[in-house]
Amino acid sequence: MSLSLCWVSVIREGGQRNVCLPWIMLRRELIWGPEAFTKWFDQFDETEVEADSIDSVAVVDFDGQRLLWAEDTDAEPMATHRVYNRLLDQAWPDFSIQRRALESLIKMARVLHDSATLDAESSRSATDRALARFDSGAKERIRDIVDERYESVVLSWAALHESNAEEEQGDDSEDRVYDSEDDEPLAEGPDFPRAFITVCSELGKSEHRTLYDIPCDLIEGEMSVTQTLRSLPASQIPPESECGEGVVLLTGTKRVLVWGDLELKQTLPEWQKSWRGWTVAWLDGGYPQHCEEASIVGKSIGDAEALGGILPQLLSTDRIDPAAAFAYVGSSLKRAAGKTIGCLFLVFAIPMLLLGALLGRFQAFAIAMTVMAWIVYFAFKVVERKVRRHFDESFGQALENPSTSEGDYVPAGPRGQQARQQELDRLLAKANLPSIKQCGKYFDEDGFIPAGLPVR
Repeated sequence: MSLSLCWVSVIREGGQRNVCLPWIMLRRELIWGPEAFTKWFDQFDETEVEADSIDSVAVVDFDGQRLLWAEDTDAEPMATHRVYNRLLDQAWPDFSIQRRALESLIKMARVLHDSATLDAESSRSATDRALARFDSGAKERIRDIVDERYESVVLSWAALHESNAEEEQGDDSEDRVYDSEDDEPLAEGPDFPRAFITVCSELGKSEHRTLYDIPCDLIEGEMSVTQTLRSLPASQIPPESECGEGVVLLTGTKRVLVWGDLELKQTLPEWQKSWRGWTVAWLDGGYPQHCEEASIVGKSIGDAEALGGILPQLLSTDRIDPAAAFAYVGSSLKRAAGKTIGCLFLVFAIPMLLLGALLGRFQAFAIAMTVMAWIVYFAFKVVERKVRRHFDESFGQALENPSTSEGDYVPAGPRGQQARQQELDRLLAKANLPSIKQCGKYFDEDGFIPAGLPVR
């Protein structure tokens, strides 16, 4: 289990200050606006940014009024991202806000962190200069993103649908698709989010396909990719909850419409270069706009449902206690491991005891099983001790960081629940989104913190 870290870099009056904090939900601290965020940030001492396990990052440039941020929320539907971005626009009205892909922003923030002393008199903000330096290597990063995807629509389709075919044909099917280099199965079954592809003919007829991801040959506009898509088995229109990215191919007007996460958006120049003679555009509206452009009826996630997944997080004032979190997770793993080993031992011991009874040597077999049980117990304790020592060595320094563990933790925004709800309802109304009460039926029962996890 790796340590969850948030890196925040704030630029004010030509100076830059960085903190790296464990167990912080960045979106909750950002949503209350720049003044509340500044008060929250100023309670921490500056720290060195050396850890690799960063899963959220923010660069707040008060000099240039820029907010760049990223968070590892790949498992969330795109609808959740859209409604949160609308809230953030209202909370930071005077700032230029840009949500970027996590790995991209981490690299850009490192460029900013390692740059020379910031010049407050420069005509360009420090963030703008760092972005210009970072974007100079955009072509190589785009190529890396594309190369991480499946090579063709056929392989991507097989990766998503192969397990269903195996259930029908049996495990010994000879028709499975393998990767030519590794000679391994492409996938172990459907995984979400998946790609939703719609091909619209000149006559307005729509055909739908679902893939594991948007593959390289589709991004690179290979001549036969449309025909290959049409040769695959047709799919029903999937609901938005099962889609993470999509493409609409309008063959009549020669338009390619793409939507998905921020990492996919970085590949847009590659689409525009490859699809010669076609107009390539990004759909900020995601799945609902996909359905609108293709003139089809899908099942979108409503604003209230999308907000239901994040409002409890934003309203919460709890903080996960890192030490208690590791103790909780460790004890859960210990119980699970103990039960597993116990079950395996019983599966082995019971037949042995029955064999001993049949051979008339039950007592000898019982003594042997007792001795083996003690051996297994002591081996388990030795492994437990080594694992505990490894965790202490790996995470002890981070958990003892004075900038994160001393004093009371004060979250951004109003302290009282009623005040937080009133302020958040005000933001929701300004963004033309449903109220907290209207979203209540979609709240996750556990909210921000998993049930049973100790908090401060």
